Amino acid sequence: KILTDIVSVYSKFGCVLALNGEWGSGKTTFVKMWKQDLENKNFKTLYFNAWESDYVTDPLMAMLSEFQQLNSSGDHFNKMVSDAGKIILSASSAVCKGLLQKTTGVNFDAVIDEASNIGEEILKEYSEQKSSFSGFKEELKQYVNLHANGKPIVFFVDELDRCNPGYAVKVLERMKHLFDIPQIVFVLAINKEQLGYAVQGYFGS
Repeated sequence: KILTDIVSVYSKFGCVLALNGEWGSGKTTFVKMWKQDLENKNFKTLYFNAWESDYVTDPLMAMLSEFQQLNSSGDHFNKMVSDAGKIILSASSAVCKGLLQKTTGVNFDAVIDEASNIGEEILKEYSEQKSSFSGFKEELKQYVNLHANGKPIVFFVDELDRCNPGYAVKVLERMKHLFDIPQIVFVLAINKEQLGYAVQGYFGS
């Protein structure tokens, strides 16, 4: 009841709530029971087992796919998917690939010519990605407003502390930069100590 009250209070801003416990202490069981209790109170809830998808490079699509449970049809969801694809498949990877393809030979002039344009391409990519970020968040806001029934959507993230370090950090980054909007509350069921080790391993600190 206390946690539900906290979720309700912070829903107007959006927030991330962490439930900390050691492995095997019953976090998943508790989360699933709370999830059902919220649904009984007409809250919309989503459940994402991060460990099940940590084989992919970017968790964005895996996280976004959970929203299909609310409604996978309509322009807002389709636009979110489109913008998410643009964010993941940024132009920088194509630029780097093209650069490698063009410079594997011995023609050094090709390297110079390509490098002279790389700054312009990176600026263009940044502008496009920034636009995709803004578009994604705006469509997400409208999508949430349509389906939240006046209550926060509670997005449970489980098993994050079991993921490989790079993926765990990427999930946190995506939450921070793309999903920090009103009416979405993230609940992380984690072992904070183990997740801390993963973050340390990723940053080499």
